[in-house]
Amino acid sequence: MSIYDSLLAVISDFDKNQHQAVRDENDILRLFLPTVTDSKTEDYNIRAEYYAFYMREQLPAVMRAWTGYYDPGLKNGQNGELTPAITHDKITPEIIAYWKDRISKVNNPILKARYSGLVWELSKPATGSKPQLAIAIIHIENLILSCTTKHFSLFTTVFKKLKRALSLATIFKKDELFSQAVAALRIYEKEVGSLDKPGIWKHSYLLLVADKKITVDDSVKGKVISELEDRLKIATTPDSAGKLQINSAEAATELLVQYYADQNRMEDLKRVLSLLDEAYSKDASAKPIQMEHYLYKLHQYYKANNFRAEDEAVLKRMEPLGPAIISEMKPFRSEVTIDQEKINAYIERCLQGSPTEIFYKLAIAFIPDGSPSSDMFGESQIYQSITKGIYDRSGRRVAQVGPVSSDAAGNSQHNIAAMLSVYGAFLHLALQAAMEKGILNTDDIMDYVYASSLIKPDNYEIIRIGVNSFLSGDYITSLHLLIPQIEAGCLNLLEQNGGTRMEDGRSGGYNLKLFSKVLREQIFVDSFGEREAEYFRVLFTESTGWNLRNKVCHGLMAASEFTEQNAERVLVALFHVCIFRFADQEESAHGEGEGTEN
Repeated sequence: MSIYDSLLAVISDFDKNQHQAVRDENDILRLFLPTVTDSKTEDYNIRAEYYAFYMREQLPAVMRAWTGYYDPGLKNGQNGELTPAITHDKITPEIIAYWKDRISKVNNPILKARYSGLVWELSKPATGSKPQLAIAIIHIENLILSCTTKHFSLFTTVFKKLKRALSLATIFKKDELFSQAVAALRIYEKEVGSLDKPGIWKHSYLLLVADKKITVDDSVKGKVISELEDRLKIATTPDSAGKLQINSAEAATELLVQYYADQNRMEDLKRVLSLLDEAYSKDASAKPIQMEHYLYKLHQYYKANNFRAEDEAVLKRMEPLGPAIISEMKPFRSEVTIDQEKINAYIERCLQGSPTEIFYKLAIAFIPDGSPSSDMFGESQIYQSITKGIYDRSGRRVAQVGPVSSDAAGNSQHNIAAMLSVYGAFLHLALQAAMEKGILNTDDIMDYVYASSLIKPDNYEIIRIGVNSFLSGDYITSLHLLIPQIEAGCLNLLEQNGGTRMEDGRSGGYNLKLFSKVLREQIFVDSFGEREAEYFRVLFTESTGWNLRNKVCHGLMAASEFTEQNAERVLVALFHVCIFRFADQEESAHGEGEGTEN
């Protein structure tokens, strides 16, 4: 028996076994893949079957090689570059003719839908001609027939195919097929979508109500909304054991809020949120941090829909939870092991050269980046995919970092903030060694400051006191004095490079730009560099980071938080600002530095 005959025998067995459920068409490929010893065979019949079940539907954009519904995905090429797993020229007119012939030779709706779908989608690119509409009709009919539990075991596959059927039936104005697809969706959802599985029953709303490209009768939409209301009511009512189904209640609320907001039915929206609020209040098992999470969700809903009184009431309820939240938190420790000789050698290189060179090196040598490889929690997919709340010492949520897929910037800042402590350990060793060698002293630091174009003479004495305070261990004074001087230097950077330090004030005059805005100005980013600009934001102004400027200037830090580690970071940030100097001084500094290395 030839390879092709063996392959057809496997597909034929699947075709006859109408009750063999698969996750998707790739499972069919896995059935006959052992038979196909070389997928690159010259036999186009074998290649046609291989391609038919290798193709994926609606891959994420970052994985796609083609445009259109079906896609082969990407693979690593010989030089490491990403290339299409199947190139367009491989789908020949002969392949299309083979698939078209197979439509009439199989009975299983999964197979019929796949062959007809490929012919409909890929005929024009391969042959230059569109197939007959009858092919699309066969495709829609069999998509609908295949969407049952006896055909597919994975609910996401079912909803993907039903969305395809609904979309095509809408495009071709096939009302009967559209109604059949709606009925199949509703039947499937009722069969498998129990109350505790919102990931399944939400699809009726997403496809029949929220999707603007799919138009259904208002009566159908009304039934979907009514079912969501029923689910919300059941989920927010304690069962015989006194338990509620909070996850299901939240899922129903999310969809109902979207719908009522879109319809401008604000009283219904408020009613739904009240039901969820009552459920939260009844959850006796919720600890303070869980209750804060509940109230935070309500706050977001009320704020987004301009329910100011309700929002304020929720915020007042959140405040007393702070101390209990802090008491529930556990410390997290992370150990880093680095060869002592390597540390000593690196620090020694940092401390070579003139004071100007050394301060420059200290400014830039211990800056982490926000890439996943520097994440102190590792590259855990779970950690990267969860939403993380950031709390201050009073238990107040000051920021939220979403999953990395939707909040890359927040995760980058969070990673930098975490790694600052790790890098800070080495910075501390470098500064201690500099002090022991007499390099880190007020006079040399001030000479470095005097040469900066960003620091004005009126500020010299303030900086001197701040530096003296650091060297004597008075970190409260040092931080209070040096942080505003760093901010002033960054404002001066804008002015000296063609920008402005000012913006319109509310009383008809002008205000100085907030530090958070300054650090995002293109002039600042271009001058410091993207990495360094993000580091400054994390250190001084971002609530996802250390946020030292705002914490110090707004009185949000306890005396115990004015630590040596914080003060060291601020000192080298001052060094960083003072890198910028007038041209004649820059030439002089470069002359001093010949023959040294970083």
